[in-house]
Amino acid sequence: MTSSSAAPLPAHDRTGEVDGGSAAGGVDLAAARAAAVEAARLGVRMARTARSREVVETKGPNDFATEVDRAVEAAVTEVLRRGADVPVQGEELSPTEDAPTRWIVDPVDGTFNYAAGIPVCAVNVALLVDGELAVAVTAGLSAGVESGGGDAAGGDGDLPTDDVLVAVVGQGLARVLPRSEEVRTVSRVGARASAVTVGDVGWTTTGPWPAAVRAATIAAVAPAAGRVRIVGSSALELAWVAAGRTAGAVLFGNKPWDTFPGVLLVREGGGVVLDAHGEPWRPGADSVLAAADEETAAALVDAVRTGVRTAERRALG
Repeated sequence: MTSSSAAPLPAHDRTGEVDGGSAAGGVDLAAARAAAVEAARLGVRMARTARSREVVETKGPNDFATEVDRAVEAAVTEVLRRGADVPVQGEELSPTEDAPTRWIVDPVDGTFNYAAGIPVCAVNVALLVDGELAVAVTAGLSAGVESGGGDAAGGDGDLPTDDVLVAVVGQGLARVLPRSEEVRTVSRVGARASAVTVGDVGWTTTGPWPAAVRAATIAAVAPAAGRVRIVGSSALELAWVAAGRTAGAVLFGNKPWDTFPGVLLVREGGGVVLDAHGEPWRPGADSVLAAADEETAAALVDAVRTGVRTAERRALG
């Protein structure tokens, strides 16, 4: 991969609206899709207009929840259950729920950014049916900055504030325009520039991706990409790959609320989703590697492997 645009995969051959009109596992996917879009938009409105972002729970170093996270999750859950009355796994209120058919919710993906007033965060929603991804929605939001009106951000691949990317399995990728019910099908996956996002270095010294391995991996990815960006929102990193804004994303984690919606968005856009070891992505993977095409995916996997080997050599002295 060079600084030129990554070559896009052929798009799913679809035009017009994505109707989401099929059923799976007894779940009406059209109703589920509509509820997911409504819920995500509600979450965006609540987060953007909240008067306080006070931290109410510290879960670990640089990992916390605000009162907004909890309020948004409760409100989003209520809307989702009107579309499909199944259990909900939410990051803040029900993280251990693991029913094979369930909603998955991250009320504010990128809470650290949100609390700091950095406008890089999103509401993330997915529906699993019998353990398989069926519906996904990612809605970008601005942390305390009113967004512009209309469709000013540009073409079909953009994901501006208040824009919603939505996918239903087998039906492609679409975007719902800001403050509108109009749906446009996203025509392709393919980066307009070869920027790649990489998960943050973090604080951990244990697990499969300790800080030293992450740092070495980032250093190895940099020469393979035109630009490397650390964003702080897994939801947006995957949505940007799906929408063709970036060439790829390497995420050092795979929590359902962080990554499952984006996995379906990238797949339905025609992209490639693996884990960072180069194996096919699965729910129990320890990482996510998404790319616009096979060539970009292979280059990123090679870079990650180089980074891991470098970190191992350094650890041995």
